[in-house]
This record gives sequence, C-alpha cells and structure tokens, in this order.
Amino acid sequence: RPRMNTFTQTLNQLHRQRSLGRVCLLIVGVLIILILSGLIYGWTDYTLALSSNARTLINTIFLSIITIGSAGVLYKIARAKKSVSAILADTAIEDERKRTLAATHLASLDAETEMQEFHLTRTLNEASEQLSTLPLKAKVPLRLFKRFSIVLAVLLLCLIGLHFAKPLAFRTIAQRILRPSLDIAPFSHLVFTVSPETPNALYQEDTTIEVDITGGDVTDDVFCLIRDKKSGKIEKVATYKQHAGSFARTFESPVSPVEFAFSTGKARSAWHTLDILYQPQISDVQVTVTPPSYTYKPEQTFTLQSSEIKIPEGSTVRLDITSNRPLSSGELSVSELNLEQTSPSRQIEAELVESKTLAFTFEVHRSSTISAVIRDIRSTPADSPLEFTLRTVADEAPLLTIDEPQPLVLATPGSEIAMTGEAIDDNGLSSVSLVRTLVGYRDRSIQLASGLSRKAYDFKDSLVLNTLGVEPGQILEFYLEATDRNPSLLGVGVSDVVRVQIISEEDYAERLRLAFKLKQFTARYNALAAALNKSKTALKNLNSATDEKTENKAIKESQVTHREAKELAKKLAADFKAFAMEESLHQAASQAAAILEQNEADLQGFGALPAEKKQEALKKMRERLGVANEKAAQVQQDAETVKKIADVLELAAEYQRLLLSQESIVKRLDEVVKSVFSGNLGMAARLEGLSNVQEKNRQDLMALADNLVERIEHLPPEAAVLKQDVIKFLVALKELDIPGPMTSASEAAQNGQSLVAYRKAKLAHELMTKLLDEPDNGF
Repeated sequence: RPRMNTFTQTLNQLHRQRSLGRVCLLIVGVLIILILSGLIYGWTDYTLALSSNARTLINTIFLSIITIGSAGVLYKIARAKKSVSAILADTAIEDERKRTLAATHLASLDAETEMQEFHLTRTLNEASEQLSTLPLKAKVPLRLFKRFSIVLAVLLLCLIGLHFAKPLAFRTIAQRILRPSLDIAPFSHLVFTVSPETPNALYQEDTTIEVDITGGDVTDDVFCLIRDKKSGKIEKVATYKQHAGSFARTFESPVSPVEFAFSTGKARSAWHTLDILYQPQISDVQVTVTPPSYTYKPEQTFTLQSSEIKIPEGSTVRLDITSNRPLSSGELSVSELNLEQTSPSRQIEAELVESKTLAFTFEVHRSSTISAVIRDIRSTPADSPLEFTLRTVADEAPLLTIDEPQPLVLATPGSEIAMTGEAIDDNGLSSVSLVRTLVGYRDRSIQLASGLSRKAYDFKDSLVLNTLGVEPGQILEFYLEATDRNPSLLGVGVSDVVRVQIISEEDYAERLRLAFKLKQFTARYNALAAALNKSKTALKNLNSATDEKTENKAIKESQVTHREAKELAKKLAADFKAFAMEESLHQAASQAAAILEQNEADLQGFGALPAEKKQEALKKMRERLGVANEKAAQVQQDAETVKKIADVLELAAEYQRLLLSQESIVKRLDEVVKSVFSGNLGMAARLEGLSNVQEKNRQDLMALADNLVERIEHLPPEAAVLKQDVIKFLVALKELDIPGPMTSASEAAQNGQSLVAYRKAKLAHELMTKLLDEPDNGF
C-alpha cells in the first residue's frame, strides 16, 4: 500500500530526527559537563597540587561516570518507541483526536472490506500530511539545544580567556589533568633551575646538586625529594641554604642512579635523574715494540708489568689497553724527558680495536713519559691515567780497541810490528778502516772491510816499517775507524791512538838493555839479601847441632848456601852498572863475596876442630856474615826507596802520554771542523767517536791524579822534595781545571758542535802544556 508506506516513512524520519536531536543535545551536555568539571578540577589542582595517583583516580572515576551516563542515555534514545514520537507529534500540533498515534496503530492492520480500506487509507494519508507540516522545534529539542549551546559557548570563552591570560598555568594544569601518568610538576610561579642540568656522579664519590629558585619569595622550607625507581616511594630530605634563593643537597657515595626533585610548599621542580658513572678499569696492557729495520731485531710483544721499559731508539710502539667496560675513546700523551722540559708533548688518538680494547701507535726517538687516558661509552674517564716511562737505548757508535801494539811503542826503521784489534757494534757494523798518519801530516785511511752484516770484526795485520820509508825521530799514529748501519745517525767509532816512535838500532838496543836492567833492578837487591839470610840461617842450624850426624849435615848445608851466595855476589859485583845507584850494590856484593869465601874456607876444617874451637869459629863466621848482611839490607832498603820513587815518576810519563793523546784529539777535531765548514758534512759523523776518546782521556787524567795522591803517601822521607813537587803539580792541576774543558769538548762533540768541541779540546791541550812547562815543575 503506497500511502501506508508514505506514513511509515514519514514517521520513521521524524523518529530519526528526534533521536539525532537528542544525541546532539547529549554531546553538548557532555561537553558542558567536561569543561565545567575541568575548570573545577583545574582550580582544585592549582590549589591543592594533586598527586599523580589522585589525578589518575579522579580521571578514572569522572570518565567512568561520563561514559556510563552517556551510554545509558544513548541506550534510552536507541530504545525509544515510535509511538512516543507520534504522541509528541500530536502534542506539538495540539491534535485532540491524536490522529498520528491512531495512524501508528492502524498502519499495522489489514482491511477486510473495500470500505475499511478506503477509510484506513484516508486516515494514514491525513496523518502523513499532518506529520509533514510539523515545525523543526517539534522534531528536535531546539530550545534546550540553544540554551546548552549558550552555556557551552560561555564555558569555551572562559577556557580561551584562561589560556591567553595565564598560558603557563593553563598548559601546566591541562597537561597534569589530561596526562596524569606523567609526573608533571604542579604549577607555581616559582622557577626551579637545577645545576648541573644533566647531573651525574662517579661511582661512590660524593656529589652536590644545587637548585636556584626564582620567580618569587621562598617562604617555606626547601626539601629534596628522592624517589625509589622500583617502588615509587618518595623520601623527603632537607637541603642546606647557600645564599638567597640557592639551595643544595649532597648525595653521599651513590652506587646506583637516583631520581630527585626539589620542593617548597606546593611548588616542586621536575624530576631529574642523577646518573652514576662507572669508571672503566684497565685490566690488561700489551706492549708491542718494533725496532728500526736497520737493527734486524725481531718484533716483541709483552705485558706491561713495570713502570719503565727500555726500547731501541726510533722504535715503533703499540699499546693495546683492555678495560672491564666497553670503551669509546682515549688519548695518549708522549712527553720527552729533558732537563729544560721545553719540548711540547705529542697527543696520540686511540683506535678502537674491539669494544673493550683501544690501541695507540707511535714512534719513540727519545726517552719519554707516557700517559694514557681511556674513556668508556659514556665518556667516563678512568680513575687515573696509565703512566710509565719509555727509556730509549741509543744506537751507540761502534766500539773499537787496538790490543797490539801498546799505546806507545819504540821501533827501528826495519821493524815489523804485529797489529791486532777488534770492532764491536750493538746492532751491526757496516765498514772498518785503519787510519794512519805521520805526525805533522794528514791522515790516510785504508778500508779493511765493507758491507759487513755482523756485530763484531777482528783485525789482524802486521806493520812493516821498512816499506814506509820512515826515519829515526819520526812518530807514526794509528787508529781504527768503523761505521754502523744506522741510516739516520751514521755512527762512526774510533779507537785510541797507537803511537810508534822511530829510533835508531843503537838507541833501541840501549833502551832494551836499560829496560831489562830496570825491570830486574829491585829483584837483584832482594836476591842478594835473601842469599845472605839463607847462609845466616844455615850457620844458626850448625850452632844448634847436638850430635855428630846432625853437625855433619849442618856443615854441608852451610857450605852449599855459602857457595851459592858467593857465586851470586861475585856475579852481581861483576855485572854492568846501568845506573849510578848500582855502585853501592857492586860494593856490597864484592864485600859479601869476600866474607862468604872466608867463611867457606873456615867451614872446610870445621868438623876436625875441638868443641871449644868450634864455638869460637862459629862466632867469627856469624860476625863476618852479619856485617855483609847489614850492608846488603841497607842496599835493599835503598832499592825499595828507588822503586817507590819510580812508581811516582811512572805517572809523569803517563801525563806525557795523555798530553800526546790530547794533541791527537785536537788535530782530528780540527780536520772535522775544516771539512764541515767546506761543506763535507760526512766528517761530522766522527764526532761521536771523538767524544768517547775525549771522555776517556779525561777519565785517565782524573785517575792519574788519584794515583798520584795514593803513591806520594808511600814516598820515604828522603823524597820529600819530590813529594812537594807532586803536591804543587796536583794543586796546579786542580786550579787549571783541565777536566772541565775536556768535559765540554766531549759534550759538544756528542751534540754535533764541531767548532765548540775543537775550541774546548784545544783549551785543554794548552792548559796541559802550560802545566808541563811551569818553571818550578820538578815533577
């Protein structure tokens, strides 16, 4: 039935419009309740500073009520019957007949006759037309909606006014209400500024957190709130005032992160976290040393176990530092050790090898102090830096020695002199040369070996003087020179100088004879005294004989000792007198020979003498032998005196040798200076070796002075004049301070200052010459 369908559609549309109007009214009402409740809620929070739990509870209860109430209203709207809409429609049009309600009931009926059909259709059509004429206010609660809208608009204006009038308060309270789970500090005019902004503390180290409170007067006590992360429990502790508006709290020996805030009255700062910095600990340090290639030494890796390591100069060092925590970075400082401490330190950045291992790689050319700092992934430095010393072992110049001949030898023009020597280097030799010169002329070098690859070289040769055309009176000088494989230093070592003084055949023979005599000088005096004492002992044994057998044995012993002593005395008496003092030895020996011969004659018939005659004969022999013995003892004492004097005079010859050595050093330094100034820098490599020779000459001079002090203490009273001369010499040596310029020359040569080294060495030579030429220098 189309008309009946039209009424149903019109009634359904009215019912939907009425439901939609009620839903809109519900929405506006809920908004009004929310805004009004929010204003009240915000004022309450502003006044009471509600806690996070309280706000969460309030929000839960309020939203539950709103949700349940809205759901109930919506359910009631959804369940409303169409008959109610029809009744409201009849009421709106003031239809006493209530045709809309009646049509609602009639629409569900079926007509039995055509007349019933006619009347039913007409009734439904009239009701449909009547519904279509209903005004909007009859369809929806327009008046109530307008009132609600006005209230909502007023409330919204209040919110907008509060937002612009108090933006900070509005935003803070709104966030606290809308997001109660976030622990947002309650609004206050007071501003809390925590220092430092990102607080942290080293593990178990006290730290102080400060807070500056501005924006108003602080009238209440200021507390520090400490919150347990697990339980959420808050502990309230006091702070101490530093100055107006500034307060602080010290956290003692923290071992775990701490959440804290500051509060006064209802005002509170935001929550901050005090982070704990766990410092990294060094668990292992591996040192890898790669010596320079020219040393041919292998790479070494070992664990650092001491505060000082010795490495070859110029080595590459790698430190692998392992920690108990993951690492992010590190710095290493290399500071050279020197007296002035003027060299700037080098900074080496770390390379991250593994999560817990850093590596530093650097070269070391001088002894240095190493200081390494490591940082973990949070940039926390270790408690203390790793510090140790690297001692560089310098590549020494080759060490050369000449074993034969001695430093000063005499030779004839036709002699052949054996020469032996040795060259040693700590890393390896490159070449060895023999340098020879005739005093007054320049050096000539002969290369003995080149391209060496070993650390030692033995030198053996012979010097045939007749092939050199030398003449008596000339002096030859020889020394060894060697270079090592160091490409940057080019170390050159030199040996001590060996001097060969050329003398004639006759002079050489005379010197040898005198040298032999001098060597045997004291021994001959001692031999004569010993032979006489032996004869004296034999006579004593003869006097003690108690029977014939013992007496015969003692007679034979006395005869043998007397005969041996007599032969020695005659030999000494007839020997060549090389020295004037030997005249006394000759006289004593001649007298002793005569006495011994007379005693020997008396011993021939001693056994046949009667007892009383034997004692008288023994007495005479012992008296005669005592005179000879006394004379020999005096001569022996004189010989010992001469020996003590000779020991002192031996050092005078040693001083002469040192003077010649210093002269040679000056000459060779002069050659270096001239070569350097002419542009030949290669000669400068000899300076290190000459520095060692100069230092040895200084040490020998100091040893000479010490030996003189010791030997003059043994001089006899007869040598008092010599002793005084030696003392004067020592005083002059000290006053001239000859070792001083020698030390300066050695240091200058070591530092490559050839001209300074030459001047200082020459000054030392001039002072030595001056000391030698002193007019009253009896020594």
